[in-house]
Amino acid sequence: DNLFADAWRSLNLSSLSHRAGIHKRSGVDASQVVYLLMMWCWVGSDSIAMFCKRSMKSFCNAKKDVMYDLLKRPDINWRSLNWLVARAVLDKTGLLEQGGLSAFVIDDTLKARRSKKMDGVSYHFDHCDSKSKLGHQVVTMGVSTEKEFLPLDSQIKVSAKAEQASDGQQKLDGRCAAMRRLWEARLSKLDIVERMVRRSWRLGVRAKYLVADSWYGTKSMMSLSIGLGITAVLRMKKSKLKYRVRDAKGNWQQLNAKDLYKMVVKGNWRKINGLPWRCVSLLVEVDLNQKTGKGQEPQWHPVKLLFVRGIDADADGQAGSKDWALFLSTDSSMEDHLMLEVYALRWSIEVYFRESKQHLGFLQEQTRSMASHSASIHLCAIRYLVLVYQQIEHRRCNVAAVRSDICQQLTMLSFAEQLWQFFRSLVHGTLEQFRSSLGSQADQIMQAIDAVIAEFFVVSLQLDAVTMRLEHDDSLVIE
Repeated sequence: DNLFADAWRSLNLSSLSHRAGIHKRSGVDASQVVYLLMMWCWVGSDSIAMFCKRSMKSFCNAKKDVMYDLLKRPDINWRSLNWLVARAVLDKTGLLEQGGLSAFVIDDTLKARRSKKMDGVSYHFDHCDSKSKLGHQVVTMGVSTEKEFLPLDSQIKVSAKAEQASDGQQKLDGRCAAMRRLWEARLSKLDIVERMVRRSWRLGVRAKYLVADSWYGTKSMMSLSIGLGITAVLRMKKSKLKYRVRDAKGNWQQLNAKDLYKMVVKGNWRKINGLPWRCVSLLVEVDLNQKTGKGQEPQWHPVKLLFVRGIDADADGQAGSKDWALFLSTDSSMEDHLMLEVYALRWSIEVYFRESKQHLGFLQEQTRSMASHSASIHLCAIRYLVLVYQQIEHRRCNVAAVRSDICQQLTMLSFAEQLWQFFRSLVHGTLEQFRSSLGSQADQIMQAIDAVIAEFFVVSLQLDAVTMRLEHDDSLVIE
């Protein structure tokens, strides 16, 4: 059994890599190199170099330079392959066609770096440690359902603070994929997210909701969701953003979140049925006009605010005077419990980040170029998509169980090939003892045994000519 090879064949990843524009003029076929790039982290290797030294010969006759050369190519659009694989998984599993909750989930994560010679490295504030760190910040968007999370798009964000760039970056053609990604990396995170969501909408991947944490709780995100006709469920900061609300006399007042809490919410908590929280909901209006200056007309839009507070499990009372959170929905008629259920879909992207960093080789290729970094984040997403697909197909409890099976299977194949080299020497030595009586038949027997073993490994990995033949479909161009 080989779950990874089964998914490769079922999703037709050879054809998808061809449609994404991943080609080579000579040498090892490009789809085989993509195969190696996807599976190296599943055979107990900490890096591509260690994989090539210990296990690569079990799967291919290529050398490590073949893998690094493809990673560093600035003309390859790895985002296109990520999208094609995600669409293939959606089409085969029908996740978005089964009804239920579905949401675009947006978040970012930080990969700390020590080297200052890597492209795209800059300083970013880490909320976990409350300090700035040098590294790669990756903004990710995926679609989450009640069952699974599928990563759709990722982009490295480069801040203006201490951005690093290598000399080779200056020599690249500004029209190549790597330079376009670098240009996009210098945009604001909100602009990056807007491009991701609109790209998804244009390519036909739709969701009912847009979910993000408090960093993305801005007017631009509200305007984006309203313009696309989807409902945004955002966690909001306790900032100075003004909400318009009517007082007891029917007059309009503009208050921020803290003022609303003091004047309206405090002392009016009610329990949510079946959930361990208390809440207060308010119908307010927010000005979506982001321009400032004289003559600017406000663009008031009705939204729903949900103040939420935990319950002390021991005393069945309120958790604390400052322990409250604020959520906003652009659909003012949305029910309280539904807002919380939709926002809970955001947790799936945290699971993806953890799985990626610990087991899927997230930015672990030990390279410096921007092209290779972009390739890494998309290859990581494709690995996760393979796990999700096999989880659904084989009805496993979670992606970790599928990953464990794949790692075990590929490691066993690698070990079997290395063990065969040992047994081959024993068989060859035995035949040499009978060469006087067998003559040239000894060589023919050895060749026949080698052919049978080689066929076994080819079929086990499903790298035979039929499986690996590329289907020359029209390529899907994704800007």
